[in-house]
This record gives sequence, structure tokens and C-alpha cells, in this order.
Amino acid sequence: MRDDHPVFFDSATNAYVLSRYADVAAVLNDFETYSAATYEGSTGAVLGPTMISMDHGGHVWRRSIVAPELVGSRLANSQAVLDRAIDELLTDCLGPTRRFDLVRQLTTKLPVHVIADLFANPSVLDSVRDDPALLDACFSETMRRDPPVIYEDRFARRDVEWHGVSIRAGSRVRVCIGAAHHDESVFADPDRFDPFRSDLHLGLEHRTGRYVDGVSGHLGFGVGKHFCVGYELARLEALSASRALLQRAPDLRPDGPVPPLVLTRGMRSTPTLAVLY
Repeated sequence: MRDDHPVFFDSATNAYVLSRYADVAAVLNDFETYSAATYEGSTGAVLGPTMISMDHGGHVWRRSIVAPELVGSRLANSQAVLDRAIDELLTDCLGPTRRFDLVRQLTTKLPVHVIADLFANPSVLDSVRDDPALLDACFSETMRRDPPVIYEDRFARRDVEWHGVSIRAGSRVRVCIGAAHHDESVFADPDRFDPFRSDLHLGLEHRTGRYVDGVSGHLGFGVGKHFCVGYELARLEALSASRALLQRAPDLRPDGPVPPLVLTRGMRSTPTLAVLY
């Protein structure tokens, strides 16, 4: 699809779909041309007006209130609280049966989806057990290969053209983050889970999506104005919980085949994952 039909019209959802990494990143970065008001009909229908559906002044001043509390030294002050919560959750999970459901008992409360990818790559899991510092790179690679958000929609504010296809103002433009992360022109052997890869930025994400080392970053948190406001908290929770889980259950392993990810309204997750330790 990326090679032969980099943009196509999906009549089932009335959306123009883009799948190349460069195209997806360009749309997400250009809030002047592509509006996030698409969320008014999804999350907005349930929660009412939120920052995610705002593009200009309303978004900026609301974000300026929330964002400082979720990054840097202010977030670091929450580490002790987070560690206590993780300890309590793991104490409930690690009972005498030596078996629990990783998703239903833990990941619905804290994101440790990194572990699910490690289960499918035993050699990498062994490396992480030997060197827990590798979890940071594993988080980045998980967000690239198996991002929880597969696509995002935008409305075109003006007439645009992509690869010879004209898109009228007001049309829905769907950027496929999952497909972009598997773009062979950007990531070598993109289907392989490889936290040692040299073509991916491994570490804390940047809102700009540009990195001094010249490599590409995952788009799982978005880029530009709508870059995920809680990105640093999500990373901190995932790494802290994964590290604590492997410390307290060093022999952690799946109890049977790892179930596939299920796609629901643009997001992927595993509904259940039984583990032994």
C-alpha cells in the first residue's frame, strides 16, 4: 500500500488514508492545514470539549496549565507515589498460585505493554533481565512496532494534494501511524522487534519529532502541537512498573501462547494475558 497507493480514498469511512512515514509526520506537524476537530465526534461526544480537539488559542492556554505538571522535576516528585502504587498492585498480583492475568490485574491500571513484546522475543527478554537499563530502548521499540494508537484523523482546512490525489477542504484525512512505523524506507526490517536498532531514536521523545542523531522517532505520541501531553508520565509508568515486575518475578513467562493484539476504533490492546512466575 505504501509503495503503490500512498494515498487512497476509503469509501467505507469516507477518509483519505496516508501511510508513508514522511506523509504521516507532515500531517501531524501541520495544525494550520489539518484540524484535530475530528475528535469532537468521538471523544468529544462522550467527554465534551477537550484539548485534543482544539487547534489554536484554546488549546495553547489549556495545555500551558497542565503540561508543566507532567514533565521534568515536577513529575520526578511523583516517583515515590508511583512506586508505592506499583508495589501495592504487584503484591496483589504475586500470590501463592504463582499465576495472574497481566492485563486484567495490572496493565488496566498501569501500562506495561512492553512486557508483552518481550514475551515474544525471549532473547531480548534475557538481555533485559541481565541489564534492566535496556527497558528504556524496549519502550521506544514497542511504541514503534506495536503502537497502541494505529491511526489519527484530521480535517483538511483547505484544498490539498498528495501524490497526485486532490483532497478538498473539509475532507477527513486519516494518517496511519502503524503503517508509517513499518515503512521500510525509514526502518530496516520493520516487523522485527529490535531494541538495538540504529535507525530509531531510543529514549525520551521530543515534541518536534526531530532528533540530533539524524534517526527517526516513533509517532506513537504524535508530534507537533498535539504531541501527547502525558508522554513522559506514560514512559515513567511503563518503565517503573516493568522494572519492578521483572525484579519481583524474575522468571515471569506467558502461560501459553501470547494472544494477538485486538484493534478497536483505532487502538490496539491485548484483552488478557495469563502469566506464570
